[in-house]
Amino acid sequence: MPCLVSLPLSFAPSQLGLAARLEKHELIEFRRLAAMVYKQNQKWRRAVELAQADGLFRDAMETTAQSGEAELAEELLRWVAAG
Repeated sequence: MPCLVSLPLSFAPSQLGLAARLEKHELIEFRRLAAMVYKQNQKWRRAVELAQADGLFRDAMETTAQSGEAELAEELLRWVAAG
């Protein structure tokens, strides 16, 4: 069940503060929202780290693909292979 978050990029500092609080929440969906906010603000690595920590493989792969960063893709591949 995808949750779409659309926040104006002009509020990036407050978005990142919100994401920092959400990533510590006990419920996985709030941590997933944090990852989505990081992704929207092009904080690819942090978004992937959160997805990995919660075992959200699809989210991690989609974020990595969207980032276009080869190094991040290689790290994710090593993580999946080791898992």
